[in-house]
Amino acid sequence: MNIPYRLYIAAISILSLTVWPRSSRGCGAYLTEGDTRVSLFLQEMVGNDGLSMFYFTYSFLNGGIGEGDRLRNANEWSTYTWGAARPADIDTVMYNVPGYEFVDAYANNDWGRLRQNTFIQWLLLPQNKKAMDYMLFAKKVELAHSRWTQDEQNLWKWRIVDVGMDREGEYFLIKDAMVLCENADVAQFLRQRYAFQAVKMMYYENYYSTDTVICDADGGTKDNTPLIQCYERYLKDRPTIVAKWGRLYYGLSFADKRKRAAELIRCFHRCDEKKDFIYKHLSAGEVNDLLATEKNKEMRAAIYAYKGIKTPGKAMAEIKAVYENAPGSDYLGLLMVREISKLDNWVLGPEVNGFYSGSDRGSDWYDHGDTLARFFALKNLAKDKVYMRQLMSCLEGLRDLRGKNATLRMLALAHLHQVDKNFAMAATYLDKIPRQKDRTIEQQRNVERIIHIMNTEDIAAGTVQQKLYEHFAVLDVVKKEAGYWDYYYPPVDVRSELYLMLSGKFRKKGDIVMAHLLFRKADMQVNDHCGYNPPGEDDTEFRYHYIHHLDRYGRPEDVDSLLAFYDKKGKTAFERSVMPERRGKNEWYAELKGTLLMRQGKFEEALAVYSNLPENYWAENYEFKIYLDRLNITAGGTLLPEPETMPRYYDMVSKKYALQDIVRLRKQLQTEKDSTKVARICFQLGNAFYNMSYYGRDWMMYSYGWSSHENDVYDVNGKWEYFRFRSADPVIEKVYYNCTWAIKMYEKALVNARKDKELGAKIVMMLALCDDGDRYYKFIKKMERSDLYPPFERPKDLTSPYLSLLGKRYSRTRTYEWASVNCPDIAGY
Repeated sequence: MNIPYRLYIAAISILSLTVWPRSSRGCGAYLTEGDTRVSLFLQEMVGNDGLSMFYFTYSFLNGGIGEGDRLRNANEWSTYTWGAARPADIDTVMYNVPGYEFVDAYANNDWGRLRQNTFIQWLLLPQNKKAMDYMLFAKKVELAHSRWTQDEQNLWKWRIVDVGMDREGEYFLIKDAMVLCENADVAQFLRQRYAFQAVKMMYYENYYSTDTVICDADGGTKDNTPLIQCYERYLKDRPTIVAKWGRLYYGLSFADKRKRAAELIRCFHRCDEKKDFIYKHLSAGEVNDLLATEKNKEMRAAIYAYKGIKTPGKAMAEIKAVYENAPGSDYLGLLMVREISKLDNWVLGPEVNGFYSGSDRGSDWYDHGDTLARFFALKNLAKDKVYMRQLMSCLEGLRDLRGKNATLRMLALAHLHQVDKNFAMAATYLDKIPRQKDRTIEQQRNVERIIHIMNTEDIAAGTVQQKLYEHFAVLDVVKKEAGYWDYYYPPVDVRSELYLMLSGKFRKKGDIVMAHLLFRKADMQVNDHCGYNPPGEDDTEFRYHYIHHLDRYGRPEDVDSLLAFYDKKGKTAFERSVMPERRGKNEWYAELKGTLLMRQGKFEEALAVYSNLPENYWAENYEFKIYLDRLNITAGGTLLPEPETMPRYYDMVSKKYALQDIVRLRKQLQTEKDSTKVARICFQLGNAFYNMSYYGRDWMMYSYGWSSHENDVYDVNGKWEYFRFRSADPVIEKVYYNCTWAIKMYEKALVNARKDKELGAKIVMMLALCDDGDRYYKFIKKMERSDLYPPFERPKDLTSPYLSLLGKRYSRTRTYEWASVNCPDIAGY
């Protein structure tokens, strides 16, 4: 019996009937932290650009340093010029003219485009030569700094030599700066700036030296005494911006960690430009030690705020402490807004986009799926809700706030009450907030109104939809650009979360069409596999995201309703606002409708829908040509050790051809009286239904995706990564995963196959395969429903009872003999 091995690869996979499936995991797609975050509380309400880098967003530390320090520097210079130079022109020269360009222009007296700059015009006046000398000096320092921060082949290195600076020129610059600091003919304003350049160069000279043990950003064994003396003599306690910037280098020059921390936190508090650096080099623990001796309330508030900013976790204690020391501090507004944003992510996230905060996997994930991660995710969620109510009580107690902080407190309480589903209390806070001139405050008020309306009013009513439209219309439209920054740190568009929330509300009301439109409008990542939505796509290529929501939750009639909505004349303003930019082709939705009908067992109606599609539709669209098989859908193929007849192939992949065979067999079954023929018809239909299941070769008849992880429960936050078939109707899921249609047909075939032992053996083998899928999926569902860890022990006997039946009743058949030769496990039965 030299039969090709490929014919049995199934009986063949009878081994899989005795082993629970496990699949390997490798590198694949990933999401940035921002992709999974829900944020409905606008960080920009803080109103301090200098703190924007600390907003609780995915662009944390990448939000820019604000313009405050630059503006202050330009204004100080403008005042020094008695208003002759405009601040904007000063800023241009300071920050947008490279050092080499300035030095070249001075050396050649060729200012080109800068001739019209009021600051350059002022510097060129003879009486302002000392100011010009300083600017030339500062630009030389900029060039010298490029040697410290770039490699030896620096593009601008030669320009330093051109202006009389050799490779050791930076040392002479320090010396020159110190001389000019002591020169009585130099104005105090310029002397402070020379001093700043000196302390900055002293720091970098030390930092990049290889033979020093003087203190630097990473600590050291002794003070940088020359730097400390220079700063204390010329800059300490001066009100200028350079004095505040210089405090960074001053603080870094102390070997004593306590002194170092004290000066760095003062620098952090008093200027914006150095905040990022200090955040990265000063721990919360080092700052906390200062509280024992610091008496100044303003500085104590800054220390507590710094601790709050440094923690990604709960910071209610720091909010209270800042309030007690400086209730008008901008830090308090920042900490309040950050805390609300954290709770949005922790509490709203699981409800809105399905992502939980916290780690995804425990150490024994392999043995227990994601039950450990899910167990702790649910416990954390419960604790976060308790903390949310504690924070509300805390904010209730902050009654002495004034100005913007008072408004932020009211908005925070309104928002938290809405998250806590206490909409009546939320409304009382919203009503107490007077209309504001601050646009971001008004934006947040509209966000809260939209949340309130969708949760307390009938969103199906036209008047309510008009109100929603009006509130959405005043929210800022954020456009995303195709570039690095927007890819990794996309701008926040709060409308996305709101559209997604509203989609869920319509879905619960049974309006799947509006839910589908809003889901597409949201264009937001959720913890579900929704297909890829590439930027700049057109309507010519079918993609799963066009139909995802209808596939998951829709019925055939919803497809008709969607197309009718697209073609509807006289849409309301709300209806026009939710229309997607790209609707897709009608034939895509017709194909989906046929699939939905087929899932309901309405094969004849599905075939009628497919009859209106082009013959080559499945060969030309999506991935049908790859995952649909040309082999007749009623054939067992390699799942059986011996085919009954020569297999028949379709001319091309086509759901229509497959359905024609199913419809033909169903008609024959209605009239056939001979039991053996009935058995063969039911066997073929059973094969067709098995092939359409998750375990079959024609699974794309029933589903639009497939994954080896589909029946695994790894990663509580990893459902987006792998396709998983879902339906609002559990009966439809059971057909796919539990093989209910196939089992029903095989059981009927077995009852009628008493006269044909060979056919009976094949039926039992297929029942064993179906039974394996059925029992494994029940195991998975039990794990998903479990709220305990570990939920239960794995069953010890994993073999199908049909294998025992195969050995007892059909051991003398040729089918059994062939199968047992190629799969020894069968021989034991």
